[in-house]
Amino acid sequence: MLKNFERNRQELLDKLDHLRQKGKGEPARDPQEDKKEVVVYASRSAFFDGFIKTLEKHHTVQFFTNAEEAIEYCLATNVRNLILDMDMPTDWKMSTDVFTTVKTMKPTVQVFLCSKTPEAIPVKTLAAQKGIVLAIPFSADILFNKLKTAYKD
Repeated sequence: MLKNFERNRQELLDKLDHLRQKGKGEPARDPQEDKKEVVVYASRSAFFDGFIKTLEKHHTVQFFTNAEEAIEYCLATNVRNLILDMDMPTDWKMSTDVFTTVKTMKPTVQVFLCSKTPEAIPVKTLAAQKGIVLAIPFSADILFNKLKTAYKD
């Protein structure tokens, strides 16, 4: 029995050593990279297609057109930034549901509200609950600067 234990122990140590050697040839990953993920909930549109391409220059983007899927993803992961479309054709009520659920369960998530009409009641209501308004049109610099604040630990 002691021989089996020693043999199994040695096999495991050899496997670990092999994995360590294999990993040495790979570049070290920046742990911050895992945090640079953005979730976007919106209906498909030319604006959001371009918006996502811009975001993908510096972030990993998870795009959802289904509110339940967006909520499930946000609750199951360590996402720090959530961007919601508050304009048609996206249903602002569904955006509000995503906002409310995510902020209730994960209050540290930054939620950005994209809208052509930042003075609209639904946008103002969510802004009063710590939603960050991005009035369309906005520059990529403004967007990236606002997203950076979630990564400062």
